[in-house]
Order: sequence, then C-alpha cells, then structure tokens
Amino acid sequence: MYRRIGAMLLAAVLCAGATACGSDRQGDTSRQEPSVSRQEPDASLNEPDVSRQEPAEGDLLETERLGELRYNQTEDEVEELLGEPAGRTEPEYWGSDGLTHTQWSYDGVELSFAEGILESAAVTEPFAGKTQAGIAVGDSAEAVREAYGGWIDEESSTEERIVAGDVYGGLIFTLKDDSVVRITLGVTAE
Repeated sequence: MYRRIGAMLLAAVLCAGATACGSDRQGDTSRQEPSVSRQEPDASLNEPDVSRQEPAEGDLLETERLGELRYNQTEDEVEELLGEPAGRTEPEYWGSDGLTHTQWSYDGVELSFAEGILESAAVTEPFAGKTQAGIAVGDSAEAVREAYGGWIDEESSTEERIVAGDVYGGLIFTLKDDSVVRITLGVTAE
C-alpha cells in the first residue's frame, strides 16, 4: 500500500515538473497540450491516508476475505462481527508511518489496525472461516496452489509459506508439513 502511494506521489511530482518546464514558444499551435482533468484538492490530503481506498482493478484485496473479515474494515465493523476482543493493545503511534496502531486478538484470530482501519488479519485454528477461493486452515499446499495459481508470487514463496499477491497486499499461507497452519490477509510489510 505504501509503495503504491509513493509511486503515485512520484508520478504527480514528475508530471508537475514536466508541466512547469513546458514549451516557452508563444503562439505555437503545432503542438496541442493534452487535456487534464482537474479535481478540487481534498482537505484531508494533509492527514495520513487511512481512508477506504478502492483497490486497483485486479487487486487480490478487492474481493478477498477470511470468513467475514476483509481488508479496510473499521474497528466497529469487526467488533460487530466478532464481538469484544479477548485482547486489545493500547493505541501506539508508529513514527515509521505516522499512524496510530492497535492489535486485537480472539481465539485463533489476530488483527492489526491503523487509525481504526483493518490492515491485516491472521487466522489459525480454531478459526473455521475460508478465503474467497475456499481455502481454510488445515488445507493442503496443493489446494492453495490450485486455488491461487495465477496470484502466487513464486519469488516470495518458500517451502514454509505461499504468497498470493504480495507482502504489500495479499494472502500469506504459512505451512507446516505441507498443510496450512496460518492465513494472513492484508498488508504484512511496511
């Protein structure tokens, strides 16, 4: 997520620089400038971006779930689904991203929030929910590969884990003896 935001900011800076250094020829009509749609600046741009961003088309996080848990849910939505957490950390400000983080725990469920928005969910037994492709804790590595074949990041995957999408947004299936023992959805790297 942070890599995508950085890339968008870099593109915006490069575009602004290119526009500022445009043609200084007056009256030259042989070259037409492309039409640019301008939007009103958003007042929240000066705050950390923790809004419910629409994922890019084809983004695994767009449709993926763990049971009823999904990336970018609010704390209130999660509490409505799962009830009061068994454990909850005090909010902690992280200087690395400028956001306040909390962690919640339930039996077989660990959740990480940034500014009250679900950033990652990790599940183990006895969690019985499944991914959108029908994979649950206890399923085989082969079943994961069949279900997520085109999404698998072979460079990040090992014998102990299968990464679908990437560590910046996707699913990580942790394996033991060729069976899924943990499934993590969301952002797992900074």
